[in-house]
Amino acid sequence: MDLERGERGATTTATREGPISARLRRPPMRTLKTVVLKVGGEAWLEPARVAALSANLKARFLAGERVVLVHEACGDAAATRGRLNQGLVARLVLDGIPACGLSGVDLGLVASGERARVDAQRLRRLLEEGLVLVLAPVAVDAAGGTPVVDPYGLSQAVAQGLGADALVLLADVTETARAREQDVAARLEAGVGAPTERDRLAAALAALRQGIREVRL
Repeated sequence: MDLERGERGATTTATREGPISARLRRPPMRTLKTVVLKVGGEAWLEPARVAALSANLKARFLAGERVVLVHEACGDAAATRGRLNQGLVARLVLDGIPACGLSGVDLGLVASGERARVDAQRLRRLLEEGLVLVLAPVAVDAAGGTPVVDPYGLSQAVAQGLGADALVLLADVTETARAREQDVAARLEAGVGAPTERDRLAAALAALRQGIREVRL
């Protein structure tokens, strides 16, 4: 996906036709659940994957779900917060989704440390505005720095803070299965997979142990 082209296209279309987010309206209904999705892997920016992600988010939004999407990092904090996050948001907005691009630096949403600390109250208020939040894994530290943080750990922290109903951790897969605590723990103990896969499993296990009702891998 040409992210820079996406940004230019979003600006042109918004100017010509008015606010793009006005195209898609969630029907009045009780919100069914809050879902946190993490997307990443080597191929996640391929056009077909992004199109599938957009369709998934649109279906969830129209079904009444409140969605936070946490995406993979790409290089340093500036690139992750800038071209990557905004390019993805531009594509979603062009598809009619009321997406709002953020990083943990914005409003102090995420503070770095041994574990990411999330301002769940502010995230919840943004979700209540009817937005689909697209969160870049960049935090703010005590010295005013903006480090890139583990997106899996951030996804788990967001899900825990919001009391989410579901956490979906995608990594180069198009379909997921519901995770069971004992299976995830066994895979971690066996040392299965690359370091990023172990990060994914660790986030899933922590979410399950903290009471997230549905975790999918």
